[in-house]
Amino acid sequence: MSHEMEALTGLLRGVMAGTLLLMFVGLWIWVFGKRQRAGFEAAARLPLEEDRSGDART
Repeated sequence: MSHEMEALTGLLRGVMAGTLLLMFVGLWIWVFGKRQRAGFEAAARLPLEEDRSGDART
C-alpha cells in the first residue's frame, strides 16, 4: 500500500473514531438527561404494575 493510501486510511479511521466517540457521549447525555428520567422511571415500573385490562390469563 502506498504512503498516501496509508495516510488516507489513518485519517478515515481517526474521523470514524471521533464520530463514534461523539455519538457515544451524545447518547450518554441523552439517556441521563433530566427530560428522559420520568419516561425511563415509568418504563422501569411496568413489570411491577398489575394488569389493568381485566383479562385473566393463566
